[in-house]
Amino acid sequence: MTGYFKKNLVVGGAEILCRLPYIFTLGYMAQQVGPALFGVWAIVVVFQGLLSALAGMGLPSALSVHAPVVDEARARGYLMFSVMVGLVASLAGIALTWLADVPLGRVLGLGPGDTGLLVAGGLLALGTILDSLFDAYCKARERVGAQLAYLGTRTAIEVAAVLVIFAPTQWSTLAPEAKLFAYALCVVTLKLFGYGALAGLDGRHVRAVPAAGEARAMLLRYGTRMLAAILVMRFASQAARFALGLSAPDEVVGVYAFGASLAAYLVFLGYAIYPLLLTRVSKLHAENATDEIGRLFGLSQGVYLRLLALALAGLALFSGDIIAMTAGAAFAEAAGVLFVLAIAVSIDHFFGIYEFSMMAGQRHRSILLTHVFHVTLIIGIVYLLGGDGPLTAAWGMVAAALLHNGLRYLLAQRSIRAPVDPINVLAFAGVIACAVLLHNVAGGLELLQRVAVAVIILPGLLVYSVRGLLKCAA
Repeated sequence: MTGYFKKNLVVGGAEILCRLPYIFTLGYMAQQVGPALFGVWAIVVVFQGLLSALAGMGLPSALSVHAPVVDEARARGYLMFSVMVGLVASLAGIALTWLADVPLGRVLGLGPGDTGLLVAGGLLALGTILDSLFDAYCKARERVGAQLAYLGTRTAIEVAAVLVIFAPTQWSTLAPEAKLFAYALCVVTLKLFGYGALAGLDGRHVRAVPAAGEARAMLLRYGTRMLAAILVMRFASQAARFALGLSAPDEVVGVYAFGASLAAYLVFLGYAIYPLLLTRVSKLHAENATDEIGRLFGLSQGVYLRLLALALAGLALFSGDIIAMTAGAAFAEAAGVLFVLAIAVSIDHFFGIYEFSMMAGQRHRSILLTHVFHVTLIIGIVYLLGGDGPLTAAWGMVAAALLHNGLRYLLAQRSIRAPVDPINVLAFAGVIACAVLLHNVAGGLELLQRVAVAVIILPGLLVYSVRGLLKCAA
């Protein structure tokens, strides 16, 4: 376990460091375009997620499961095949989007003047597919050095694109919609060249064995069986914004979407613990080491809880200040949304690892069922509660997360018997309860008072978290 957790910490730490700048660039973008257009962009991002899932054909998941169990040359051949399929499919998707942007926009609830942004979403979908494939390959092969290179390149490209396009330069004369399109075009172009160069350098010492007909069929068979579940899962991550768009103005959607975008960065905690978990579970399942899988899940959740306590305490005290620093007063209502959705995200991460059991056991129908159930819950709850404001919709997401993960856990036990540790469940409930209490108390405190509270509690939580990480890596 020691080597596994050390690699996890390196990859997870790099993911955290590389994604932190996105918090500020996202806020900068939101400031430049305003709540209304940012609400429209949130719907475009929904489309981007669906198109990238469809054009990716489930191949990132296939790589995660099949690349760890073959030699390096064959695994690289799997990657090259997956990249070619993803490129062809995504280019076809972009072309179809360009031809049918108006009817697609009508289905998504976009106004006639906003449908052209769907092509920008299609471009970003191509970049997302490349991200997913290279990420899956590096994690499957536990190629830590290559993973760090791809992460650094991705971050540099996306941050630079925001700063160049939205900063007051020669681009200032462009309309906000044109800037968003230019941003998408810039990102995908740089990723094609950057990732291509890295792939060439990484492959100098290993000659790829092209995926043969049987291997191609195996990857496509696994990927396409997962495709429906992946499509629903991608939609689930954006379904609340879509449902809110049906019952609330663009400004409300924009405020909710910004809070949700920041809350999604709580995946940082999962990156510190879970980045190589599916790879390891797949290997252990192939060896029929069920007890070891249960132990690995328990250890991972225990470390995650230490980090979660620190993160939620910080958000409980300073969520309003984070919103003010990143997007400004126009998005002030997003502070409560950020904190509440952070709870929903943490529920998904604590119990979400049990989906790896179903993936390793190739329980595609069970995975699909859980995500269809999740999307149905989200759309129904958020549509009904959206009229009461973004914060009420956020609490609805917490309810949906609890119900969804309850079903996911029960179905996962039918694939690989790995019961959750009751102590971890009690500790998780305690962390959430304490965070909510702290958030309610912090609402009546001035900034200096909240800083004083942070000085008292955060250092202890930080030491507790670091000791847990070091204990696993020791």
